[in-house]
Amino acid sequence: AELFAVRGGTDDSRDGGAVMIEATYVLTVDDLVDAGKEGYGDDRSITRFRAQWLAVGIGMIAIVLTQKPSALYWLMLLGMFFIWIAIAYPGRRLRDHFQKSVTNEQIVAQIDEAGVTTASSTSRTEIRWEGFRLMLDTRLTLTLLTIGNTMLVFPKRAFTEQSREEFRRLVIEKGIPSKTR
Repeated sequence: AELFAVRGGTDDSRDGGAVMIEATYVLTVDDLVDAGKEGYGDDRSITRFRAQWLAVGIGMIAIVLTQKPSALYWLMLLGMFFIWIAIAYPGRRLRDHFQKSVTNEQIVAQIDEAGVTTASSTSRTEIRWEGFRLMLDTRLTLTLLTIGNTMLVFPKRAFTEQSREEFRRLVIEKGIPSKTR
């Protein structure tokens, strides 16, 4: 369900009625994969890991090709396997990883001048704007990354066009860099 509210009043739970945007949604694995690919795809440790596998694979093939004919030719297959691991994006593994996080719980997000609150039947999270380091604007989601490298994923379908623009404006106003894909 989509819900947009510019609110104020004594019934609001945060900062004396400062809730500006409220969105209700259920996360899907596609939402998480979309955000995860962008959020962790440029992570230096992942890039370094992939570069190491690529170097090992190329090195193994180079060693075999520079040797006289020998029984080491089977290492070419292993080298090609390492290159494949480095080049192929781990989409399937990412999907399997995020599938475990899909709980089908309804989540209510409140976004205001103070920060972001998300609540479901099993948890509640409040993060002030100072706790965010980046917003990712992907095809399916608006995702906030915290300084602790946690993702808060908001499906775009949970917002009206007006509320998405208000969210983006607030992120810019709070000095959080944005990355659009």
